[in-house]
Amino acid sequence: MAQNLLSVNHQQIVEMEEMLDRLEERLLKYEIEEEMVNELVEIGYWANELLQSRISYRERQSLVNLIQRVRYLQILYLESFLNLRVNQLSQELKGLISDQAWQIYLRLDELRGMEREFFKEKDYHLDFNTDLLNLEQELIARLVLLKLTT
Repeated sequence: MAQNLLSVNHQQIVEMEEMLDRLEERLLKYEIEEEMVNELVEIGYWANELLQSRISYRERQSLVNLIQRVRYLQILYLESFLNLRVNQLSQELKGLISDQAWQIYLRLDELRGMEREFFKEKDYHLDFNTDLLNLEQELIARLVLLKLTT
C-alpha cells in the first residue's frame, strides 16, 4: 500500500477509509489489539504525506476528514483500552474486597464466640464490645465499597 500511495487518486483514499471502518468496528466491539495503533499511525502518516502532494480540493478535503477520523480512532482506542483495564482492575478489586470482607466476617464471628464465652464467666464486656463494634464498622464500610464498585 505504501508504495502506491505516492500517486494520489480517489480509490486510495476510499481504501484508507475502508480500513478505518474496519478498525472502528473492531474498536467498538472492544476487539483491541496492539497492531491497531500501528495501522492507525500508518494511515495517518500516508494521509499527511498525500496532503503534501498536488491533489484536487475534493481529495484534500477527503484526506483532512480521514486524518480527523484517524485521530478520533486513536482516542477511541485509548478509551477502549482504558475501559477494559478499569474493568479488569475493578473485578480484581471486587475479589480482594470480597475476600477481605469474608475474613473480617470470620474474625467477627470468632470474637462473638469469645464474647459469649466471656459473658458466661464475667459481667464486664467493654473490650469485646469495642472490638466487635470496630470490626462491624469495618465490615460495613467494605461491603458498602463493594456495592459501589459493582
